[in-house]
Amino acid sequence: MDKYNFIASFGFCLAFSSIIIDFYYSDSLILKKIPYIILPGILLIFLGFTNSRTNDWKNSFTLIEKDMPHLKQSVNANRMAAAAYINLALAEELKPGANRLITDSLIQTGEKYAIAGLKIYDKVPDLWELRGLSSFYRKDYEEALGYFLKSKEVDSTYLSSINYAGYTYWALNNIDSASFYFKYVIEREPVFNYAANNLIDMLIQNNRKAEADSLLNVFKTRFPEDQWLLRKINSVNNN
Repeated sequence: MDKYNFIASFGFCLAFSSIIIDFYYSDSLILKKIPYIILPGILLIFLGFTNSRTNDWKNSFTLIEKDMPHLKQSVNANRMAAAAYINLALAEELKPGANRLITDSLIQTGEKYAIAGLKIYDKVPDLWELRGLSSFYRKDYEEALGYFLKSKEVDSTYLSSINYAGYTYWALNNIDSASFYFKYVIEREPVFNYAANNLIDMLIQNNRKAEADSLLNVFKTRFPEDQWLLRKINSVNNN
């Protein structure tokens, strides 16, 4: 929202500068003195607002907590807030010695914003995905799957949540369904990406290396210059 505040502030500065110039070139001595009287007051007011807003911008989370009470009816604001908390929780969870109490709290806060966003408008695939990620974090895979599939229902071109649907089926040990959703994403992506990597890892984990090797050969033909794919091929061959 600060982008829009900046535009308004910039307009105010232009207008005020124009008035100062008019006063400066006025024939009246009284009018010439007005800018020197009111300018310090305006600078002090703006300095106060600038200092306060700078403190709000300490990090993403201080900004969210400051602004969200005024943006409760904004789907996009709720989506951004939910993503900030949930993605941080998932990143922290992967670190050695992660504090589960902290990540639980981050997930809970992020999910609160995701639910709030969906109450305003439930056709946002990102928000369903974020709810799915929250459930997956809690290892409630059936619930997570429902949210990821709901995201696909809302927007079948939103491939991220469809990849997660495949990943959740993998967690449920439903390899065929996982393969279906991974392949759905792979067919629509222009590069070797997460769904393809997940599919290869899943096949190898389930002792289907010949099938994985066959797919890697197909991917090599399709993405001959993809560095991530080349690293993946080397990794598989070295294991």
